[in-house]
Amino acid sequence: MTILKHLYILITGGPYKTLFFKRKNITGLEYNFGSSWWTLTHSCVEWMLDYLERHEEVLDFFDNSICPDESLFQSLFMKTPYTNTRENIKVYLDWTGENRHPKTLTINDYDTLMNSDFLIARKFDEKIDGEIINKLESKLKMK
Repeated sequence: MTILKHLYILITGGPYKTLFFKRKNITGLEYNFGSSWWTLTHSCVEWMLDYLERHEEVLDFFDNSICPDESLFQSLFMKTPYTNTRENIKVYLDWTGENRHPKTLTINDYDTLMNSDFLIARKFDEKIDGEIINKLESKLKMK
């Protein structure tokens, strides 16, 4: 089913463009794209949920997108009254990984993480290095 959905989306418009057709924007939102790793205030999330409740066509539209997590909330955020309250993201990413993906963090990155002011870090893989995950979990339990 996933392959068919992606094929349908590719042919009929992706988030906004396609191989064959231009997809009509029925959402009233300007398209914005970005990372799905970010933080939002409670009031901003409430605004977004209220907007989506009143505009069901937005969810229907983005349901037929390949990466809605990298466009739906970014597009919504730019419509909120909080647009001008942006701050630098508090996500630790090491872009020295391969294939344009963040590096998988290991125990060698522990001190860097602990001495930073980041709230979120990515990415981890217990098959590559479970020690850093265990050490971070232990540190969190101590708080």
